[in-house]
Amino acid sequence: MPKILAIDDKQDNLTVLAAMLANLMPECFLLTALSGPEGLRKAQEQQPDTILLDVKMPGMDGYEVCRTLKTDPRTSHIPVIMATAVHTDAQSRARGLETGADAFLAKPIEGVELVAQIRAMLRIKKAEDQLRHEMQLRDRVIDRKITELKASDERYRELVEGTQDLITQMDGQGNFLFVNSAAQTILCGTPENCLGQSFFSFVHADDRGETVQRFFDFIRRKAARGDFENRLLSRTGKIFQISWVSNFHYDGNGKLRFVNSIGRDITELKHTVEEKIKLEDQLRQAQKMEAIGTLAGGIAHDFNNILAAIIGYAEIARENLPKGSPVADDISEVLKAGIRAKDLVLQILTFSRRNGEQLSPLKLQYIIKEDLKLLRSTIPTTIEIRQNIDPRCGAVRADPTRMHQIVMNLCTNAYHAMRETGGVLDVALTPVVVGQPAPTVPENRLRPGSYVRLEVSDNGSGMDAATLERIFEPYFTTKTKGEGTGLGLAVVHGIMQSCGGEIIVSSRVGAGTTFHLYFPVIESEPLPTAAETASPMPTGRERIMAVDDEALLATLYQQTLERLGYLVAAFTDSEEALAEFTRDPQGFDLLLTDMTMPKMTGEQLARKVLAVRPGLPVVLCTGYSEKINAEKAEKLGIAEFVMKPIRQGELALIIRKALDKEGKSEEVNDE
Repeated sequence: MPKILAIDDKQDNLTVLAAMLANLMPECFLLTALSGPEGLRKAQEQQPDTILLDVKMPGMDGYEVCRTLKTDPRTSHIPVIMATAVHTDAQSRARGLETGADAFLAKPIEGVELVAQIRAMLRIKKAEDQLRHEMQLRDRVIDRKITELKASDERYRELVEGTQDLITQMDGQGNFLFVNSAAQTILCGTPENCLGQSFFSFVHADDRGETVQRFFDFIRRKAARGDFENRLLSRTGKIFQISWVSNFHYDGNGKLRFVNSIGRDITELKHTVEEKIKLEDQLRQAQKMEAIGTLAGGIAHDFNNILAAIIGYAEIARENLPKGSPVADDISEVLKAGIRAKDLVLQILTFSRRNGEQLSPLKLQYIIKEDLKLLRSTIPTTIEIRQNIDPRCGAVRADPTRMHQIVMNLCTNAYHAMRETGGVLDVALTPVVVGQPAPTVPENRLRPGSYVRLEVSDNGSGMDAATLERIFEPYFTTKTKGEGTGLGLAVVHGIMQSCGGEIIVSSRVGAGTTFHLYFPVIESEPLPTAAETASPMPTGRERIMAVDDEALLATLYQQTLERLGYLVAAFTDSEEALAEFTRDPQGFDLLLTDMTMPKMTGEQLARKVLAVRPGLPVVLCTGYSEKINAEKAEKLGIAEFVMKPIRQGELALIIRKALDKEGKSEEVNDE
């Protein structure tokens, strides 16, 4: 059970903290102290796993307590989280971190954030304890080796030359006095090529400055031991990551005699740790996307029910108005807005799904415009968004979801490049023809023909040539930790390859970046979008049971279908509907039901109804459900599976299609 020590001069704060941890982190044991001295004593005696330390305390404040904890060998290894409601400025946080604090939080602290910080500190301490244990084991190995070396030169040679670790001895300037076989093999090949050479000449150029600084800092402080890591460049050009343990030996006057060091090759271990971190990042990203998908589904279900009522009643209201009424135009605008909202919900669901690519003829104009509307609500107004979308652009073969990914990735990157200073985000979609030669396109990059060019440009910080060469590499990113995974442009590049397109990027430091994406135009027409039809809606006189727990929708279905001539019984309770159907199974010709309902879902209702009367046409409607889809509905014997909201004309066609599919007659038998 992890022990947490909380030091705060306010008993109320400690009481609240105890209750919070008991609720959110019941596996921990809380120790408390009402002053700095008491906290220091308990830290020394109880050896907690983490310390929560208030800054503002009488007598000995949190800064002094933290400094004392971190300079005391008995407590220096314990992680410290400082918290304050007063000193929350950057200077105070910096001061806290300089005294040795591992984290600095501003009060009031959210319980979830505090528990996350505590768990992080516990992981850090566990790792440090393990490392300290390993270092102690290594110390024992070093001591044992040194003892054996003193006892027998032969045993010394056998031990030193037989190990895979690098063992060296250097003078006070870092020049080799001795190297074992492992060190010779990596560094210089023979003792003659090593002895007298500077150790620093074999250190990787990027690590050399820090290695020199730390080496002489150990000597200046008269350190007995020094631990550090660096990269060595072998004689063959291979890079090795080495973890060093060095013992500094001085004479009676305090003058350095020599330095004995043991270096362990941790190159593979380092790669393993880095790969683990990458996999953990991918897992977190996958979990985040799963959570977003779940949230989107819930919102879509409720919002689609609301839209169904808005669109349905607006259509009825427009039909009830006399011809030429000016109000009809206003209601038509309401309907247009409702249809746009319906399409937007479908987009949100598309963003959250993980479907495979569905390449189909597609026009990019609508997708780009909708994405820019979504971005406008999230990007600050210091960024001006300009768009030039040419309606003459032809269709391309692409997956709509992937096109959304491209636009959102590129525009978000452009925003990041301008967020400090503001700027202009330009998005243009234009038709281009690539001929022979193609003056605006690098040679051999595109075949001659017609293309749609998507241009996304910013006037932000820009990129140098070295960065520009690596932008499509997976996991490469110039963003700070937590702001990006480095996968965005790699994904964009993969999408463009899958649809036969090409990306051309130009950038200059301080002058912004421009992405040109070329999509081959295809001759096929794009899939038609939903549009109102002027053709008369099909009618009928069959008997229909309509079930929806939303009373507004149940009434809407009843009014809509009765206007088309059907006899409709509407229910808001699925169990009552089943009871009525069971009493007279032949009394209805079709069941129209919602999916998500209390007591009994639409799927369950359909199963029970079909068990009583097999072959009855069933139309199942849903705002969004992960439990059922069109394929599953068909296997259950459901005639039609429909996504809400449903237009009046669509509903009429679906009902008629389901009835006719089962061989129902449009005329009712009067018998």
